[in-house]
Formats: sequence, C-alpha cells, structure tokens
Amino acid sequence: MKISFEKKIFLGFIINLFAVIALSWVFVLLFDRQRELTLDKKLNWIALSLFVLSIILFSFVYYIIRAQLHVKNAFQNLLFEDKQLLESVFDNTSNPIFIKKINGEYLLINKQCESLFQISSEEIKGKTDHDFLPKKLADAYRNSDLEVVKALRELKTEETIHLPDGSHTYIAIKFPLYDLAGRIYAIGGISTDITERKKLEETFKAADKLFYMSLDIMVIMSEDKFVKINPALSNLLGYSEEELLSQPFLTYVHPKDHVITQKEIVKLQMGILTIKFENRWICKDGSIKSLVWSASPDLSTGLIYAVAHDVTLQKEIESSLVVAQKFFNMSYDMLVVSKGEYFEKVNPAFTRNLGYDQKDMDGKPFLSIAHPDDANAYIDAINKLKKGESMVNHRARARCKDGSYKWLDWSSTIDIQTGIMYAVARDVTEIVENEGSLKMSEKFFNMSYDILVVAKGEYFEKVNPAFTRNLGYDQKDMDGKPFLSIAHPDDANAYIDAINKLKKGESMVNHRARARCKDESYKWLDWSSTVDIKTGIMYAVARDVTEIVENEGSLKMSEKFFNMSYDMLVVAKGEYFEKVNPAFTRNLGYDQKDMDGKPFLSIAHPDDANAYIDAINKLKKGESMVNHKARARCKDESYKWLDWSSTVDIKTGIMYAVARDVTEIVENEGSLKMADKFFNLAFDILTVAKEEHFIKINPAFTKTLGYDEKDLDKIKFTDLTHPDDKGVANEMFAKLLEGEPVVNFRDRVLCKDGTYKWLDWHSNFDLQHGVLYSVVRDISEQIKLEEEQQTVTKELYENEEKLRLILENLSEGVIVANADKKIVLVNDMANEFFGIREDDKISPNIIDHFEIYYPDEKTIFPSQNLPMDRALKGESTDDIDVVLLDPATKEKKRILISGRPLADQNNNVIAFVLTIKDISKYKQLEAELKETESKYRQLIGFKKADDKEV
Repeated sequence: MKISFEKKIFLGFIINLFAVIALSWVFVLLFDRQRELTLDKKLNWIALSLFVLSIILFSFVYYIIRAQLHVKNAFQNLLFEDKQLLESVFDNTSNPIFIKKINGEYLLINKQCESLFQISSEEIKGKTDHDFLPKKLADAYRNSDLEVVKALRELKTEETIHLPDGSHTYIAIKFPLYDLAGRIYAIGGISTDITERKKLEETFKAADKLFYMSLDIMVIMSEDKFVKINPALSNLLGYSEEELLSQPFLTYVHPKDHVITQKEIVKLQMGILTIKFENRWICKDGSIKSLVWSASPDLSTGLIYAVAHDVTLQKEIESSLVVAQKFFNMSYDMLVVSKGEYFEKVNPAFTRNLGYDQKDMDGKPFLSIAHPDDANAYIDAINKLKKGESMVNHRARARCKDGSYKWLDWSSTIDIQTGIMYAVARDVTEIVENEGSLKMSEKFFNMSYDILVVAKGEYFEKVNPAFTRNLGYDQKDMDGKPFLSIAHPDDANAYIDAINKLKKGESMVNHRARARCKDESYKWLDWSSTVDIKTGIMYAVARDVTEIVENEGSLKMSEKFFNMSYDMLVVAKGEYFEKVNPAFTRNLGYDQKDMDGKPFLSIAHPDDANAYIDAINKLKKGESMVNHKARARCKDESYKWLDWSSTVDIKTGIMYAVARDVTEIVENEGSLKMADKFFNLAFDILTVAKEEHFIKINPAFTKTLGYDEKDLDKIKFTDLTHPDDKGVANEMFAKLLEGEPVVNFRDRVLCKDGTYKWLDWHSNFDLQHGVLYSVVRDISEQIKLEEEQQTVTKELYENEEKLRLILENLSEGVIVANADKKIVLVNDMANEFFGIREDDKISPNIIDHFEIYYPDEKTIFPSQNLPMDRALKGESTDDIDVVLLDPATKEKKRILISGRPLADQNNNVIAFVLTIKDISKYKQLEAELKETESKYRQLIGFKKADDKEV
C-alpha cells in the first residue's frame, strides 16, 4: 500500500512522541527513590534504546522531508520549464490565441492577437470586446462566448475581421477552461486565418463550374483512361459519363486513328504540348465525329489536361465545297454569289458570256451591269428575296464588258442567316429579240403593277389584271361600262373634266379621284391619260394612292414631330444617312449637310463599330425592331452614349432609327445596378410609394407580407394599417408630408393571408417628387418577446416581492451569493447579524467577519467545512453548530449554519444559499436552566447512582 507524504510525517511524529513519552517515564522512574535498584540497568538500556530510536526517527523524518523538498523543487523547475515552453509556443504561433473570463474580461492574449486587435496584452487585461471593438462585432464575439458557456464544450465558428489589407476569414475554436473543482472559470480561443483557403475554394468552384458549362470538350486523363470529363463529351458521343470513365479511351477512338493517338500520348508523357491534333471518335449511334485537340501534360501527376472541339461539320462543309467548286467552274450557266447587292464570286461561264473576270466584279454592285431600264427588275428581285421568297425568277438586260447588252434569265435564292445570295443566269438575248412586240406589250400589260385601261370614247374596252386586283372587277364586268359607272358621286366632275381635256387635244391629263370597288368600298386613284386622236382610243394608267391620301395628314404631322422631337431621328438608306432631325444636330453637332451620304460607321466609336454592324445585319435579316446601345462621335470629337431603336422598310430598304442620349445614365449604370442588387438582396423590407400606392417593393416585402408586384395596383398602403394603429399612422404621415423624417415608428400591417405583423418603419418623403421611401423591419417576434418579457418581468417582480416579504419576516439571516461569492441577496436579519447595512459589504465567507470555533469555544472550526465551501462543491449541509467571535468587540455568538447549492440545468453550481440562526440566547437559557436544576438538586440532596453525597 502506498503511504502519502503527510501520513509518513504523521506516523513518524506519533512514534517519536511515544518514544519521548516512554523516555520521560523511564527518567521519572529513575528519579523515584522507592524504585527497585535492580531495574536501573534495564531502565538505562531502555532509555538508551528509546533515545537511539528517537534519533533514528528524527533522521528518518528529516530524510523524508528532504526527499520531498527535492521532489518539490524538481517539479517546480519542471513546471517553470513547461511554463517557459508554453509561453514560447503561445507567443510564437501564427494563430491568434486568447483567454478571457466568463464575464468577457480578457486574461491573456498572445502576440499574434496583439497584432490583430492592435492592443497589448497588458492593456487588454480586464477589458471586454466592447471596450475596443465595434458594437456589432463585439456582440457577435460575446454571443459565441456565451454559447461555449452554455454548451460546456468546444465550439467552432467562422468569423470575418476587417484588417488594413482587407477582410480576413478566421476559423475560431473556443473551449471552456475548468478550475480544480471542475467549474468553468474562463474561455480559451484559437483562431486560424483561412482567407487564402476560402479564396482558393471559390476559385476551384468557379473553375469547376466553367469546366461543366463549357461548350468545348474538356477532359482530364491518364495515359489510357479518362479521369474526369465535362458533359460536352457525353453529349457529343452519346455515351454516359460512367461508360466513358470505365473503359480505356482508345475504345471510343476510330481503329484507324489508334496509332497516331498513342504516338501523341507518348509525346505528352515526354512533356511536349499538343496543339490541333485531330482524330476520329465512334459515337454510340455508330456515327463518326472528328475532334481537334489541344493538350498539356502535368509530369508531376502523370495527368493530361485536354480541350477539344467538334470539326465534323466543318470537314463535311469543306468536302462539299470542293465538289461545289468543281461544278461551279464547269457549268455552262452563269453562276453568281453575292453579299447584299454586291458581287462576291462569278464562274468562268460569266466571263465567257459578259467578258468580266473575277477581278472585274469584286465588290461591284449588281446594278453596275444592269440596263438602266431594267434596274428595277434587279431591285425587285433582290427585295423579294429579302422578304423571304425562296426562289425569284426575272429577266433583265446586262451590260457586257464591250458595252453591248445581253438579255439574261435569272433564277435567284438567298441564305437568310448569312445574307448571301446565289443566282443562276442564262443568255436569252436571241430569244428575246425574236419575240413579237405585241407579245411583249401584252406581257407588260398583264404584269404591270399599275392599273392599265383601254377605252373608246367614255366606255371601257380592256382592263389589265392589276385593275381586277385593285378594284375587284374583271374584264367581263367592265366590257362596255362607262367610266362614270365607277366614279364616286363627288368626283364625277373630275373624270368628266379629264375626258373633256383629252377631247380638246391635251396630250396628257393627270387627275386624282375616287373609284368604287366591286365590294362597294372606294379607293383613291391617280390617273394619267392620253388619247390617240386618229382612232379615238384612250389609254389610261392608274395607281392606288388610297394609303398615300389617307396618310398625307399624318405625314405633315410626322414632319412637325420629326423637327420638334427631343429624340434624335434618323432616316438612312442601306448604311448611309439620308435625313437627320434638329435634335441630332443639338446632341452631336452635325447638321443635314454634314451627314448627307455619310455612312453610319463614320460616327461610331471604334470599339462599338460591331454593335452598329450587328444591328444593321439584324434588320437586313428581317428583324422588325433592333435595339442597341453604342457610342457616337460628336462633331467636337467627344463621344456620347446613344440608345438606338431601329426598324427597316423591307420594300424600300429605308431604315428609320430613333436615338436618345444616355451618356449620364450609362455612367451611372454601375451605381444603379449595385443599388438595385442591394435593393433585391436586402433582408429588410424596402419600399417606394407614391399617392398612397406602392410603386416598387423588394423581395423581402413579398417574403414578409405575401404581396407581390401584381398586387401593388390593387392596394393602398394606408389600407394595410391595423385599425387600432391608424390614428398614430396618420400623425406620422402628416409629419412626413411636412418634410420631417420618421424613425422607429411601429405599427401593425395586414398580410396577404389575413394575419397582422408588427413592422418598424424608417421613412423619408421626397417633397419635390412626392415619393415616399421606407426601410422596414419585421419586429413581430421582437414584440412577442417583449410582451413575454414584460409578463415574465411582472411575474418575476411579483415573485421577488413575495420572496422579499418572506425573507424579511424570517427569524433567520439569509444570504444568497453566486459562484464567484458575490452577494446577490441579503435579508434584514442577516444585515442585523453582521451589523452591516450595505449588502455589498457583506462577505458570504463568514471567516472574513468572525473567528469560528467549535462549541467548546477553543478548537478552531476548519473553513473548508463551512456550508459555503461545501455548497460550492454541490453538498447540502444542515445546522452546523459553531461559535463566532467578533475580533473587534470580543462578543461571542452561538449559531446554526445551513447551506444549499443552486444548480443550472446542466447540474453546475451557479449560486448558493446560507441560513444563519442565532441560538446564543437559547444556549444561555439552557445553561441557566441547568444551573437552576443543579441548585435544586443540592437543596433536596438528590443523588445519582454513581454520585457521592452532595
């Protein structure tokens, strides 16, 4: 059995005490004159033995004490070394470390923490986070500290700290520290800077996202297998990701490309980069895809990083182009490729027929070879193609290089996406020259877009199809009908006047009048008429101008608006300016003369030229309206941002554009986007209101109250206020209308589901624009907690009052103190007992006020056995009988002390209660009673069985 140091000393002391007593007894016997002299020799030996034993015991105790002191010094040295080591590690670690009390006061921080908080270890002692940190950050730190105290275990939190070089993210590990009694007395914390790790994580996430979103094929592979692939490869080949990763990649490579692929892998393993390596891959459906690869090896890991794109379609197109080129050159017909209205490519047959070679035609417009009389035929054909007709045929004359003309039959088509036109032409000069003039006339008569009429006297004889298309009457309807049969009653005189003028010999008469259609409607026609005097046959041409007549008023109005508009208005033909309005001059400085015939790109910022080109191309492709934003150069060489809206008249090719100067808006766009982003991301409700209606709300409004943007027109914000709060709300609104901002105004607001929520309003009213801006926070839970707190506070107050009345009426002194031995509650009896009226001057540790003895009034009572210390250890005590001596007055009191621990839900002692009962008077009465009883016994001569007679 192992004997402790204290027991060894105590045992040696007892044995030595017995030895000394025995030695003293021997000496007493030696001095006794009536002793037996024969015992002297034995007594001398006994005395000597006892003396030697005492010396041995003293030596034994000495060496034990010396050994224990040596061990103690060794432990102290070891403890000092450990402390030095701990301090060295503590101050030289790169992690901030701190230790603080439960109440938040710092006890110790290391050098890294000093650098972080810009405060020394000595300065920070006794301070809390609120003494040197912003309130919001300090509250957050304090809350996490309290979580550790509540949980009584290590907790990890992520914290962001703003330092001079930017925000840093830390992982903070906080843990409780316990004293020898197992009570938490402090909180330790170690923080690790993970800022770079967080940045790397975000970079990896972005890279991974791009990897999976890429339209190009991206793979990571070893020498024979894929390690990682993006969806583009699976989508192209048709195999699932699992199938592609589970098999060697050569499984999917075309067998004829295995060797070149393996050679390329060997090069990569040697560290040589691969650029534009092409091989074929077999798809799941059996088709073949050609891929072009660029790859880079990582020799340290043996992995290969590769990017590929599909060139199958490109190769097919290249093959088709070779075949097409052969036919293009061999054809007997003239083949032409053009972009817009300009030649791009002609075949040898074109050169043979017209004399122009490829160089002659590069960039030449179609109309450059058109006969002046046939220019419209070319234009009409081009316009029909632009309108979407798949095939257009026309016949027209083309000028040869030698200046002669040839008739060509054209068949044309257009690729809408690219705007490229393909045309085939055949020389039909001989055929055309041999056709009869009558046939030609008849053809033109029937083909004419204009209404053609032949009349004899005042009666119709012949009408062309255009007449039928426009007015509805065919040839049978009009045979022998008089001119005036189709005249509007109000316009009959116009027809009569025209006929009379012709009869009088005028060669050409023009007039405008209404004609009745077969469906009884009327159309305005512009007539040009002539008469053959010899035959009396009248020839008339008419054109439907109903739309022109109806729009004449509108056109005048449009011209006024064109000149008055604040917006810049532009009319262009092709890519060239034709007309600009005064607003254009005011904004950019150019007038009409400056812009006549100027191309659009002449005012474009070099970086924005593509934006103008894209817009024009979209219009050419048939988009009805194109919007774009780009910079335009002003006459003073500065640039302005313009917002363009453009459209095109497909028939005429005229482009109409409206532009507005948005320079200021563009320059402020960044701020507006940021503000809008914060508006939508805000946790608080943000509203903009005008004339009792919300005109803008953020998502937090919908999330909190349930109303969305569609509900805004249906509700007034004043109707949402709870009836009981409307009076106060109206007062606040009146203040806002006077220009006084409202802060922390609370009222209840009706939600879409019929419930009410408490909101806290911060509002400001823009008097100039009549707009109300508000920041609102949902405080329903806070109000609920406040109401609960009021209820609890009220109950607590009532309970405290009850407790106070009970305590004040107790005949015992009561002291309540916390785990730090600080007084929480003292009743009047306790004040009276200690003779101190101020509660905070009373110590629950009674030895601070009195000397404490056992009831024998001689033996000191050990302080560790007092109820206070035992209560802090979780023990309950009842009626400990002690005597208190006041050192100042020497007054004694006999008391009974009891103690009870108070524990939290985790069974940790957080406070204790002491009760003190003064029994001095009772003990005095008890002594007087015994004394009285003793006197009575003496008087009556009472004896006990073992007493002598008194």
